[in-house]
Amino acid sequence: MNTAYVTANKLNVRRQPEVAAGNIMGTLGMGDKVENIVDAYNPGWALVTCRAAWTTSGRTVRRGYVSKQHLRSDVVITTSGRRYVTATSLNVRSEPRVSASSKIGTLRMAAPVEFLEKTSVSDWVLVECEASWTTAGPKRRRCYVSNKYLRVAERASVEGLVQSAYQQWQRFGFGTGSEHVSPYYRYVGEMWSVINQRYDGKDRSVPWSAAAISFMVRKVKDNYSGFKYSAAHWTYLNDAISDKINNRAGPFWGYRITDKKPEVGDIVGKWRKSRITYDSAYAKSKRSSANDQAYASHSDIVVAVTGNTAYALGGNVGDSVNLTRYPLDSKGFLANRGNVFVLLKNKAR
Repeated sequence: MNTAYVTANKLNVRRQPEVAAGNIMGTLGMGDKVENIVDAYNPGWALVTCRAAWTTSGRTVRRGYVSKQHLRSDVVITTSGRRYVTATSLNVRSEPRVSASSKIGTLRMAAPVEFLEKTSVSDWVLVECEASWTTAGPKRRRCYVSNKYLRVAERASVEGLVQSAYQQWQRFGFGTGSEHVSPYYRYVGEMWSVINQRYDGKDRSVPWSAAAISFMVRKVKDNYSGFKYSAAHWTYLNDAISDKINNRAGPFWGYRITDKKPEVGDIVGKWRKSRITYDSAYAKSKRSSANDQAYASHSDIVVAVTGNTAYALGGNVGDSVNLTRYPLDSKGFLANRGNVFVLLKNKAR
């Protein structure tokens, strides 16, 4: 690739292709262009020509080393377009600075914003969005947010699923709406209806978490042909594991949590009551009767991955649609603790 664009909010340009003290010569921001790209002798690094915010005065355009994982050549990362919130709660402000008077609202994780322009103030950008505003007025307004809590869009099928989950979280008051109270019990009923069941949120003895995931996927059904809509999580967890092991086409492939790192649009699967492993789930998937295949389980849709945590949305979490935090290990894989046993990687196109 001879031209690429920066996908990180901040990317250091270095004198040598390594992370070392005193090695930084400048920084690039999201959407900045780099050219004349040559692979460095140290894998994962590239020598590039760019215009950066240099630490010393001199030439505007220089050569330096950057990490290749934060470059994309297949799409232009512009300074406008859709972005998504990666913080659990993000303040929106009337001006690009933190002050008691500048806060005018909040955005929740996975909320979409329209990125309008960078500002002259480091890390602050002008966006247009629908937020929880502190004053009455239009639902959609322009405001300032910190760019380090925004991410660029993934492919449309992934963002469709993430937004489907986010919209249900929003609909349930970001986890404050209880399943059996109006109007939320009716929303649960809508979820059941996609798998032809006549329950609603007042049927509190019947878990509705798999119906919620089925409903969220069904909203973007054109990209998820073959998904096993079900009242039980094990149905589509087993199917995704079987598809991966047998190299069959499917919207998700199930991996051991040590084999793949979670990304937005993936699904985290965990067992309940009785311990299940990846191998035992696959063994169950080959049995002939549904009773022999079944096990108590749960799953959530990943909507953000930041730092050492994957954040995922699911139904019947605290009797609502809510966010669950999944810890990651030092390499970015789901931590091998608790009852998480499978990661469904999103393969929808």
